[in-house]
Amino acid sequence: MSSRSTKLTSGNRTEIFEYIANAIHRVTSLPVSIWAPEKGGKGLMIVTAVGLPESYIKTAFLDLKKPSVTGEAFLNNKIRQVMDISSDRRWKYKEQAREMNWKSAICVPIEADDVVIGVISVYAYTRRSIPELVNILPDFAEQIAITLEVARQKEVLEKLLDIDAKLQSMTESPKNVLNSIVKAACDLTGASCAVAYPFDIEHDEFYDIENVAFYGLLKGLKLTEKPRSEGGMASFVKQKGEIVLTNIGEQYPDMLKTSSFIKREKIRAFMGIALKTADSTLGILYVNFRTPHVFTKKEKSTIRLFSHRASIALHNARLYQKAASQISALERLHEVGATLTSVQNTPEGLRNILTRIAQSAQNVLGADLVDLYQYFQTQDRYDLPPVQVGNRYDETVPKTVIHKDDVIYKIVKKREPEYIVDAQKSKTLITPFTVKRADSPKKRFVFRENLKSTAAIPLIAGAEVVGVLFANYRTIQSFSSEQRKIIELFAHQAAIAIWNARLFMSVQKRLDERLTDISAFQQIYEKIYGANQEELMSLIAEKAAGLTNAKYGILWLADRDGTRLTCRGVAGDTRPASRLPKLPLDKNSINGWVMHTGKPYLSNNIKNDAHYRSWYKDARSELAVPLLYENHAIGTLDVESTASNNFTDDHVKLLKTLAAQAAIAIQNSRIVRKLDTLDDVGRALTNTIRLQEQGILDLIYREASGLMDTDNMYIAFYDEYTDIVRFGLAYVNGKKINIETEPGWQPRKAGQGRTEEIIRTKRPILNTTKAEAKKWYRKPGRKEYIGNPLPSWIGVPMVIGDKAIGVIATYHPEREYVYSGDDLDILQSMANQAAIALDNAR
Repeated sequence: MSSRSTKLTSGNRTEIFEYIANAIHRVTSLPVSIWAPEKGGKGLMIVTAVGLPESYIKTAFLDLKKPSVTGEAFLNNKIRQVMDISSDRRWKYKEQAREMNWKSAICVPIEADDVVIGVISVYAYTRRSIPELVNILPDFAEQIAITLEVARQKEVLEKLLDIDAKLQSMTESPKNVLNSIVKAACDLTGASCAVAYPFDIEHDEFYDIENVAFYGLLKGLKLTEKPRSEGGMASFVKQKGEIVLTNIGEQYPDMLKTSSFIKREKIRAFMGIALKTADSTLGILYVNFRTPHVFTKKEKSTIRLFSHRASIALHNARLYQKAASQISALERLHEVGATLTSVQNTPEGLRNILTRIAQSAQNVLGADLVDLYQYFQTQDRYDLPPVQVGNRYDETVPKTVIHKDDVIYKIVKKREPEYIVDAQKSKTLITPFTVKRADSPKKRFVFRENLKSTAAIPLIAGAEVVGVLFANYRTIQSFSSEQRKIIELFAHQAAIAIWNARLFMSVQKRLDERLTDISAFQQIYEKIYGANQEELMSLIAEKAAGLTNAKYGILWLADRDGTRLTCRGVAGDTRPASRLPKLPLDKNSINGWVMHTGKPYLSNNIKNDAHYRSWYKDARSELAVPLLYENHAIGTLDVESTASNNFTDDHVKLLKTLAAQAAIAIQNSRIVRKLDTLDDVGRALTNTIRLQEQGILDLIYREASGLMDTDNMYIAFYDEYTDIVRFGLAYVNGKKINIETEPGWQPRKAGQGRTEEIIRTKRPILNTTKAEAKKWYRKPGRKEYIGNPLPSWIGVPMVIGDKAIGVIATYHPEREYVYSGDDLDILQSMANQAAIALDNAR
């Protein structure tokens, strides 16, 4: 027999039964009892009564497997009458009925949430049908159900408010919130126990054991470090999203033997639900019963509601950890950046710097072993042995020669990072050597050091490979996008260190008098983390002119719309940077050409140069280099001299080095700004309790506009019951649209476009080119409504629980590559926060 009771934790369920029983007694002047299932669900017992002996109330019990009038009413959900108790075989307690002079009775089931939770029994002193009771008792039963549901909803709301308060004050660990959620799930559903298993942020196939939360267990959890990605219940729930087992003994009897948890905790029914955000699974929530149990619709809805709060807690914790990791990486890079200025004119000086970078990388990335190799591309030569950090199991195999079948050789030739999650199965790392070696080791490096995951990053400065960084782990790594960015930041810093040191030694060897040039780098490094952006840009322009013996120096950055270059720092010009005209971003100027090609441009006779645009009347030569970040030009560093033939190849190298540092400084500033903006949005949405829908939408648009192009943006809402899409906010070409009057922006039936696809799949969409957009629309079941696919389009879902309530989208009607993966992450984070705020507002 399945358990059919729903627990009401406030303790007022008995009070409600007592109140209704007394009310029936006052109306009928007859004895009344209310029966409900006992804890095991095998029988019925009296929970309250009026006009019955106390001894009968305490001892009366009806086995649901045996015939009884009250039992039939309970099991069949139908009213049952007994005209003559003394002659009815189903009546168990005839002697007690005779003593109390009961002649007939009526039994009315109490139904709540499509489940019978009890029976009202009224006893009469005459042998007859009681039609008036048949009419009024169902009303009393319905009143019990309504009152219980109101009390249940009140308790759900109270617990949600308590959990939301904890969510707002949560910082790093989600365990306190998860503990409240598993307890609330048990209290509101009557479950025996519940467990929330968050996945590890860096290893999604492993549980985050420290933050596992549980309630009601008979014994403590003893979790071990093992993958949950293949086989097992966690993998099944993650794949399906949600599973419900009402009677394990009948549905999956083997599970009672094979699952140590189910066996130890005597679980007989459970609901497992994946804790998800729009694009990933963050953990699993199990709500368990120790007796067979049929989950009602309201129980499932309640569990889903609290699982959504658990997902928010885990998502917020990950955002916090991500921000902390980025801050830690920036702090380490700050420390290393200061070291780069202390390069000595010896190989040992550079080696000391690389050792410190490797040590910092090990600390921040958590790698067991870090190796840094130097490579001289023009000579096709490696500087051996490499810089190595970490405790090695086998140090008897020194690296003195690089062969063509070595991993480093392949990385140098490919010039692309390689992230190997399962190193023990990677052909690149485990295939036997093909080149004969005089001192060939018996095992490959991955086996000698018991490595599980490896990241190999080429160190590229400009167009030249200057080395390779290896981060090796003895535990499995998932290499998330955040982890990869940090690894590549360190690799980029190492490349700069090598490039700077080589350049320093080259310049020192040929031009002793240029020692003062390097001191300029010292001043810039000191300003990168201490000065505001305007001061830093002006200093870079000043040092660029000084390093190259130029009169003028200008630092240009591309505008957000990608059509113009704006001066951010200037030297040698009496006008401030803000007063200088903007440059069109086309190939008709030197700086425009540099932006489009990503290459330096040196012109020692600008009067005869077709690309030169007259800027300073006394200028005779010009040198411009790109500001490159992740191989993408974000601006240029330009110097102009009053002398012809002023610039040399050494100046090109110096300016490229300075530009590399400037690009890092600019990007670091942008990262901090984005994190600050997301923090401000979250604080504004969670602290401003009375913010209504339009205020929330305006806040999202305003803050997003500071981080990306939002001249064309809309926020749409979806009603799944009417299948209607309505627009809450829209901007076209920077102008706010009146969505009530402007054609095309009124509510409409959901169609087959990108907005509807995001709503259906709860997944974001990013199209960076028109070709991508056309390819997307060519798939069956998709339709373009505006006639011409947009070249840049980004849209993210707003999700509450398992429902998408809307979409935030922004686009550019003309240019490609306006948005990036970083923009997608930022917009999705805003959408997640907006969804919570909108849900609270409603």
